[in-house]
Amino acid sequence: MDLTVLIIFMCGLCIHDMDCSVEEEHNIIETLFAPELYSKDIRPGNVDSPDGPTEVTSNLFIRNIEEINTKNMDFTVDITFRQQWIDPRLKFKASNVRYLTLPKEDMVWRPDTFFRNEKEASFHLVPNKQYYVRVFPDGTILYSLRIKLKLHCAMNLRRYPFDTQQCKIHIASWSHTTDTLSYLWKESDPVHVASNIIIQNMILKDFNSGYCNVKTATGEYSCLSVELTLKRESSPYVATEYIPYSMIVSISWAPFWLKQKDTLARIGITLVTLFMASAKAAAIQESLPIVSYTKAIDVWTGCCVFFIFCAFVVCVVINWIGEDEKGSALIK
Repeated sequence: MDLTVLIIFMCGLCIHDMDCSVEEEHNIIETLFAPELYSKDIRPGNVDSPDGPTEVTSNLFIRNIEEINTKNMDFTVDITFRQQWIDPRLKFKASNVRYLTLPKEDMVWRPDTFFRNEKEASFHLVPNKQYYVRVFPDGTILYSLRIKLKLHCAMNLRRYPFDTQQCKIHIASWSHTTDTLSYLWKESDPVHVASNIIIQNMILKDFNSGYCNVKTATGEYSCLSVELTLKRESSPYVATEYIPYSMIVSISWAPFWLKQKDTLARIGITLVTLFMASAKAAAIQESLPIVSYTKAIDVWTGCCVFFIFCAFVVCVVINWIGEDEKGSALIK
């Protein structure tokens, strides 16, 4: 009986503390974001100077690499991107509140971050937009957002399909130079990748974080970089392109074992294999971007078509020589 009463008392105490915490959090938000005390349009500066550059510390979690499109030279990723900075105007003291979770993301000043090599971007809106903004007692703001991005990747396809690509994610400010805003990676493990990622026809070999500051006519802009090292899985291409071509070339040599009088069969087989090889080469090129250099697959398909063409020429020459010998025999 005494134990039951104690449990009920403790549960009631916890519920009371939770109610107090929620009410206290609401009151703090109302106080901090009063229009006469805070303006989200004013950059916060930093802890040393209100006019100094705002330092935004970032980290990134790659949830999934959904697609790598070689033809369009882009890749699609699903990421959680976190940015953290200090706004001294939002310091507060509270006994029951670890941090404030803001109901709207546009209540605070936010850096005008964008992805420099982005083609398309979208938010996850089901069941709701997936984000949160937290304000800590020392004025630290944590802004976390889940985004789906399609990003450009400048691929070097000279060794295709035995190639390794370096695809990057570039993060920068649209309007702020390094005089007013600078990006920094989180000191420990700034980039995480989900362990269960499976990429079609590619293997993620490595990933690194770095900086990619750029200078333009309007100033120097801070930039963060994530480099993904992706190795193409070559076995499907060997099975669907290299082995079939080897078989087609072998078939084109079959007329060499036919009798000389089977002219129609000899030329027909070489012509059919020549058309097949040319059509397959065209299909391979259709699935790849137009580039100004020769790829490894181009050398293979070109050599195979050349060998088949040579077989066709040999069949024609042999047929011509045979007919010439028959004519000479009839004259004699």
